[in-house]
Amino acid sequence: MDSNIGQKLDGRYELLEMIGAGGMADIYRARDIQEDKIVAVKILRTEFAGKEDSLRRFRNESKAVAMLSHPNIVKIFDVGFTDRVSFIVMEYVDGVTLAELIERDGALKWRDAAKLTAQILRALQHAHDNGIVHRDVKPSNVMLADDGEVKVMDFGIARFNREVDMTRHEKAIGTVHYISPEQAQNDETDEKSDIYSVGVVLFEMLTGKKPFTGDSPVAVATKHINDEPPKPSTLNPAIPDGLEEIVLRAMRKDPRARYMTAGDMVNDLEEIRRNPGAMFGYNQPKTSLSRPKTNSEDAKPMNDKYRKPDDFEATRPIPNKSRQGYIPIKDKLDDEDDDHEFDEDEYLTERRSPLLPILLAVASVFVIFSAILIYKIVTDKVGGITAGAGEDIVVPKLVGMLYEDAVKAYGDLNLIPTQEFSKEFDKDVIMEQGVSEGRKIKSNQRVEVVVSKGAHLIDIADYSGGLTTLEDAESLIKKQGFPAPNRVYEYSTEVAEGFVIRTEPAARTLADEDTVITVYVSMGELGKTTTVPDLINLSESALDDRASMYKIVITRVNVPSEEDKKGRVISQNINPLTEVPEQTVVEVQIGTGVPPVIKGTLPPTGRAVTVNTSVTGKYVIEYYIDGNLQANLTENRNIELNRDIFWEFTGNGIHTYTIMITSEATGRSATFLEYKVDFSGTEPVYEELVRNATIFREINDGAAVTDEPYTDDSANEGVEDEGWLDDPTENGE
Repeated sequence: MDSNIGQKLDGRYELLEMIGAGGMADIYRARDIQEDKIVAVKILRTEFAGKEDSLRRFRNESKAVAMLSHPNIVKIFDVGFTDRVSFIVMEYVDGVTLAELIERDGALKWRDAAKLTAQILRALQHAHDNGIVHRDVKPSNVMLADDGEVKVMDFGIARFNREVDMTRHEKAIGTVHYISPEQAQNDETDEKSDIYSVGVVLFEMLTGKKPFTGDSPVAVATKHINDEPPKPSTLNPAIPDGLEEIVLRAMRKDPRARYMTAGDMVNDLEEIRRNPGAMFGYNQPKTSLSRPKTNSEDAKPMNDKYRKPDDFEATRPIPNKSRQGYIPIKDKLDDEDDDHEFDEDEYLTERRSPLLPILLAVASVFVIFSAILIYKIVTDKVGGITAGAGEDIVVPKLVGMLYEDAVKAYGDLNLIPTQEFSKEFDKDVIMEQGVSEGRKIKSNQRVEVVVSKGAHLIDIADYSGGLTTLEDAESLIKKQGFPAPNRVYEYSTEVAEGFVIRTEPAARTLADEDTVITVYVSMGELGKTTTVPDLINLSESALDDRASMYKIVITRVNVPSEEDKKGRVISQNINPLTEVPEQTVVEVQIGTGVPPVIKGTLPPTGRAVTVNTSVTGKYVIEYYIDGNLQANLTENRNIELNRDIFWEFTGNGIHTYTIMITSEATGRSATFLEYKVDFSGTEPVYEELVRNATIFREINDGAAVTDEPYTDDSANEGVEDEGWLDDPTENGE
């Protein structure tokens, strides 16, 4: 048994269990006795305690993160450096590393990869704004909490901008698969070095593979310096063209050609999530027929030492692996294959080898011939579309159609389907299309589409009948692919204490992979009585101690709450001082710290605002939240205006909602409705800012329209809405 378990550091941090082991330090789950909360404690191993370089890296981590406060960076609560032990007390994150997720699932869905990358970049932007460069960005240094939030950690080799002179003389360090070219050559590194590493991480999330591999760390580092990465789409054709542009720009050899800031890269990721067909014009291979030519300011000549002909690695797509159970963090904290640190001396020795110029010359010839061959192939096949004869046709919107209907309706398209599970789309409905709507192609050309297989249903195994312990049932349920189950305890004369009585849903039921199974656990026969304690405002960690003391069983339900109630008990279903049998189940509500989302409408009466049918002409309707156009959520298109205008949305906090109308005939715009909406209570509270009864006279410049202002359509209550603009925001804010 680990001799550290049970020890109390500084008399305050009780070490409960080891949850991970890195290169220099061990990580423990611990209890902060003073604050009564669970924390993570990172302890420098004894063999490194006397090494100045190891101590410097360890202290550097605490110094770097102590300067930062960001929701996507693991917080540091306390540090201790003594002759006996050096430790860092950090936020405990219940989840898995990004490395574990990729190892388990392979390539992620591109939307998920873009969302996770944006969170990583926001954390790095905060660090960069505070003068800190991480220099070791990799999947094993990114934690994914159970709620989906990203936490960047391990700033052990971070550089402070004020320490440039010192850093220039240090040996180049970092994880070789994610190291930037300048870092591999021991040149000066800055924020754009982190951006390169993020590009590598995004490449791996999208494809399930690293862009560069080799027989040794030096071989991999050499590829980072000399070789162009393969296009992600050669490994995963489902990646949008614009997202591929983002990856390749982040991985430019010349730092000046990358994104200038992490925030700039976030902006492009958000744009591609809103509009998967968006193009940026960053990467324009001569062989590409699918990307428009632009005069991008980023198309600058690279520094000669970073130049090398394009190297395309044609490989079959990597399918997503089926989701499996939760991987405990203690099982795999660091990916050993990822943690090779770059050794400059080894690299320089290999560079001096007389064989290297010969090998490079042979490789250059191979690349040139490969490029010629690929050019011929790509000119025939580009972006998943095979060149063919026929008239030009405009690709329609296929997403949302049944695949069978699309085949019948668009026989001049050569639809190539692949299938994926989906909770958002019904079975056999097209979820994604490889060629954007509105693009011109030749008839009978290949158009790849992703078709929904429906929700991923799993057959719940049989854990009932008193043959399975609670611990075994929970482990098996997670392995089946379900989330952690709920527990409900009951007295039983037939099933022994601690064994499963039954589950809901019942055994042999097909359930969605996100279904939370309830496990009913036996407490044995009815025993002695106890008194229910007052649990209100207790933290979650304190609940277990209180439950053990009073011999009751706690079940938790998370509910919306104000920030100051996050992680604390808001209510309990059995009043304090009530006498109950021992092991009685007491349900408590735990605040999430996030206020409830409330539905609102414009106009606030909930009835549509009627536009008199004599108003004709074409108009554009635009919807704004706090001045931001919701273009990706509404039908902002020219319409014949003779119907009702109605906007349904959800939100929290205080926001301003605006409907603006533009006349196509005059080009004039005016605000139709504007309200400030306060979602602080249980119902939205409206403050009218603009209510324009003569808008159509204003924007039509005297055109023949009705003089009658719009009115609340009270007379038409009960009349079915034609639904031309029902719930234009779909997902709310």
